[in-house]
Amino acid sequence: MTPFKVNYDFIDLIKCIAIFFVIAYHFNISDMDFISSPDNSMVYINYFIQTSFCVCVPLFFLVNGALLINKPIDIKKQSIKLLKIICITLFWSVINVVALMYIRNEFFSFKEFINIVLFFKLQWNNHLWFLKSLFVLYVFYPLITLCYQKEIKIFYYFFILCFIFSFFNNFLSLIINVVELTFLKVDRLKGNYNFFENFNAVKEMGYIFVYFMLGRILFEKRNFLSDKKYKILSFFVLIFSTFFYFLYAVFTSFLDNTLFDLVWFGYDSPFALVNVIAIFILSLSYTNNHLFGKYIKIISKNTLGIYVLHIPIGFFLKPFFTDFYLAGTPLLSFVFALVILVCSSFLAYLGSKTSIIRELLKL
Repeated sequence: MTPFKVNYDFIDLIKCIAIFFVIAYHFNISDMDFISSPDNSMVYINYFIQTSFCVCVPLFFLVNGALLINKPIDIKKQSIKLLKIICITLFWSVINVVALMYIRNEFFSFKEFINIVLFFKLQWNNHLWFLKSLFVLYVFYPLITLCYQKEIKIFYYFFILCFIFSFFNNFLSLIINVVELTFLKVDRLKGNYNFFENFNAVKEMGYIFVYFMLGRILFEKRNFLSDKKYKILSFFVLIFSTFFYFLYAVFTSFLDNTLFDLVWFGYDSPFALVNVIAIFILSLSYTNNHLFGKYIKIISKNTLGIYVLHIPIGFFLKPFFTDFYLAGTPLLSFVFALVILVCSSFLAYLGSKTSIIRELLKL
């Protein structure tokens, strides 16, 4: 989803991980309801696997920041790109809704259709929220880059403020939630609470700016972070962070009697932030000179196309997998996500060979 001319193998890998996790999250057909079946060990395994997917979209924001920040700024091209994002979002919003109406045999009135296209609807086109967030990042991108190039202290000033308003705020929410649920047996906060209220200048966008700016910070230090000791440390940190996030989610799910959405509510969690950094470091030694390297590069170059196409493709294919004899298992969910990835990447690759479609699949 990122425009760049120089290819970095580890960036290709990160983008592949991100888009596969997006698909695996949207089309996880494993049984994860341990609240209804607390004695079934398989549902806990499925839920633990889901924990890994919380890094999916944050990895895209990270990659965008790594490659965009510090590039030459052309305001005219930047303005055109902002208009292009709007056009791409509206176009694929229409395509997704129309395709799903025929796939599901469920149709809307003209007024309902326009409302869904513009404001999104869950399980229809709400996955395109990413493009709206990307639009906001691109609005501020010239200012962030200018600060990075000319006033690095201001760059870090904004980075720290966004971190405080998002991840630090949510860390406080996490601690208070655990204390409330453990000792008071209540959940007054109901997830992440904005402690700064109207003083929070970035609100729900804070974590997005953090990932975007962190991407450049890590990218500049990639040679330093390539040391073997940091990779070993990142491996264990990734495991422990994922495990503790899983425990927290199970704990809050039981006490709230509602299955906690590990991914949607995990993007701005400290666990996702730690995991994103760990995955970045672990990916640094990757090279594309192997059997699957060419395919990984193809996926990397077509992530936007895959992203906008995977929902209708996934819902078209879903009936063929839900009645399969391995339904509810992580193996079938993995295969299902892989099939969607292959089909989406194939269609995106074909589309990229047509000039008009290519412009709607690239930024």
